[in-house]
Amino acid sequence: MSKIRFAVIEDEEDFLEDRCEVLDEIAKDCNLEVTLKARSSKEFFEKYNANPDNVDAMILDIDLGEGRTGLDIVDKVRKPALLASGFIDKYLTKIEDLADDVIIEHSLKPISAERLKKKVRSICRRIRIENSVNQAIAITVKGEKRRVPVNDIVFLRSQKGSTKKMMYFNRQNLTPLVCNDLTFEKIMNWSVTDSCFYQISKYECVNINNVEILPKGEKVKLWYIDEDGNRKDDFLYVSPNYELPQK
Repeated sequence: MSKIRFAVIEDEEDFLEDRCEVLDEIAKDCNLEVTLKARSSKEFFEKYNANPDNVDAMILDIDLGEGRTGLDIVDKVRKPALLASGFIDKYLTKIEDLADDVIIEHSLKPISAERLKKKVRSICRRIRIENSVNQAIAITVKGEKRRVPVNDIVFLRSQKGSTKKMMYFNRQNLTPLVCNDLTFEKIMNWSVTDSCFYQISKYECVNINNVEILPKGEKVKLWYIDEDGNRKDDFLYVSPNYELPQK
């Protein structure tokens, strides 16, 4: 699973370090890391231009003192961002314009640690959903090779003690497909799996687009489309060994 690399830009050093500490607290949960810290737009661009691929998303103050604002940075870089300001209302029109093309979250300052975590989790989830679009995986069903869009998969299960593996799809025909060339280890090694699925037990994972995490993370509500095209809900229990991220 690829980590989401964050840049944190804040002109006040204490706030900068506080934000980084909060991200460190959820780094494992959200599979992220802080790869760039800067106290001004100038410092940011000096570091960013040296290695643009080292930043996937940004947390930045809109009001950065001298030089470009946080809005200017997002407009130039065009990467997902959480924008913060003590006067967020006066920037909403520009933020909405940017949000037409870029994943944007925004917040009034000061930001509590819990609110920051919630916003960062939202950005990470939206990035992974966006990255999953148009990706497909190759499987073999009864000797026939197929490519299946990742977003059509609702649920993956490996039957313990059996070589047969089943995959449930969000499609009209809900009959489980038995994939005779699949192991659960292979499923979890797909480059897209950890980006698009939550693992809920040693042998099960569910599409993040098709689940709601219920209180305490003890089970998830999974939805799918039945034979008549209607939405149906089901519930799956989460193993105590697997902690689901908060949405």
